[in-house]
Formats: sequence, structure tokens, C-alpha cells
Amino acid sequence: MSPLLIKISKDFATLWTTIDPIGNVALFAGLTAALTRKERRLTALRVRFTLLVSEETAAMGKLEGRRTNYEVNLRRKKAEIGE
Repeated sequence: MSPLLIKISKDFATLWTTIDPIGNVALFAGLTAALTRKERRLTALRVRFTLLVSEETAAMGKLEGRRTNYEVNLRRKKAEIGE
């Protein structure tokens, strides 16, 4: 296999297993079957890291949205009171 196709396969495996990790275990195993044990482990670590970063990013976005809503509501209340 060409190095580019191998890289694309690894990236696809990382992305796809991030979407539904439990349901895609068989797909992950199939896509990484040609990899060595070490490469498979590194791919699994990349998946874990990707999940961690995506979850933290989503959480930060939710918190930012809440903070922005709080600030907007606070400004409205101050405007109503006349401060």
C-alpha cells in the first residue's frame, strides 16, 4: 500500500471511531489489522486524545455560551432598572 493511502486509512479510523467508539470497535480492528501492535496502540492513543480534545472543546463552547447569555441578561436587567 502507498504511504498516502495508509495515512488516509489511519486518519479515517481515528475519525470514525471518535463518532461511535463502542459501535465501531469491529471497524477499527478491521482498518488497523494490517498495522503492527505498536502502530495499532498509537492509533488508539490518537483516538483517545482526539476524544479528549473534542469533548473539552465542546464543553468550553457550552460554558462560553452560558457566560455570554449571562452577560446579555445582566445588561438587560441593568437597562430595565436604569443603572
